[in-house]
Amino acid sequence: MPEKFDFSKIEDQQKFESLPQEEKVKIKDEVEEKALLMQEKIKGGEADDYYEAEKMVEREKEKNQDVKKELSPEVVEKIMEKVQDINKFGTAVTFKDIESLDSVLKSGLLGSVPKSVLRFADDKFRELISQYEQNYERPAAWAKIFRKTKANVVWFNIVGRFLSEKVKKGSSDQTMHDLYPEGIESDFFCAILDVSRFKEVNAGPWVHSPVENSVPKLDTFRSDDSTLYGVLKLLFGESIPVPLDDRLRKENIGRLLIEKKAEVDNFLNSDIAIGNKIKTAADLKDFFTEDGFTRSTKDYGFVFNGRVAPRLIKGLVIEKETLKMIEEKILEIYEDKQSLLMPIYDIDGNLLWPKKMSEEEVKKFVAEKDKKKENPPQPSFKKEGEER
Repeated sequence: MPEKFDFSKIEDQQKFESLPQEEKVKIKDEVEEKALLMQEKIKGGEADDYYEAEKMVEREKEKNQDVKKELSPEVVEKIMEKVQDINKFGTAVTFKDIESLDSVLKSGLLGSVPKSVLRFADDKFRELISQYEQNYERPAAWAKIFRKTKANVVWFNIVGRFLSEKVKKGSSDQTMHDLYPEGIESDFFCAILDVSRFKEVNAGPWVHSPVENSVPKLDTFRSDDSTLYGVLKLLFGESIPVPLDDRLRKENIGRLLIEKKAEVDNFLNSDIAIGNKIKTAADLKDFFTEDGFTRSTKDYGFVFNGRVAPRLIKGLVIEKETLKMIEEKILEIYEDKQSLLMPIYDIDGNLLWPKKMSEEEVKKFVAEKDKKKENPPQPSFKKEGEER
């Protein structure tokens, strides 16, 4: 139980300053979280003053600790096995409105039919999709639409592979903050996705017929950038390399862009690439990382076709003030499926649940965990007669 500090007293201030930095961070986080909860109690009319609000928050905290005790050490350990550095290059994420949390936890991320597909579909097709959406619960409607269209896509982004006006950093410096979509003001959560089972393919066009060509094939994902696809087609013809290919290294792309500068510039300024902000071949080098990964300029810059099952959601990133509500929600929904419980972080990469860890502690924990995987303990074989 962390020691309480009265910061109005000089001796407590001095005592706090003498603590190790990691402990100070934990205490400050707890104080900030408590203050936010107290403000909510007063703002919502549940408490008349801060004294009453503090008592209510402390009672709820005690009750919440009772709920936590229901998780066995084995379950907590399983959750901790999923802990990761959310700011690491390659982390796949998607931001969602908090109102969709129930659906995501129960059914996973259900895709939707791209507008480009519906725009060019006939009236009968669009009417059928509309009937499914109106007359069935979300999971059932999704299943019917998917069987009909084979084109229900999920959009997401990848840390280190997002390129925009506000993000000028190298891919290794990018963080979750850089992926924060414009327009989201509050009450969001972010699902961390395991896309390791999906194969990445090259960027593709949003062609409209046949429907199955307008989205990635099942179990694959790609950059959702038709301009990038057009440029790659100019550079490589029909044999576009997939990401990680040496031909997509920034130095090689730079050389090809110089060789085909006139063709690329014409394409970027044509009606085909209308709405595209990049107008010269020289700017396109930034679409590629040094190691041959393609990048995207969109808030949800990558896409795959189908559904992300709950087992492929490896963590949640939330606003701190929603922790209590979200913790209770996942414990309720996964009461009989505790293997699906996942870690909860804040946007800075600090672990909030099932244990509290600073971002630095998380990185150290993950490094040690990875080291153990690389060098597992060897079984000890005893000869007959030796002590065991």
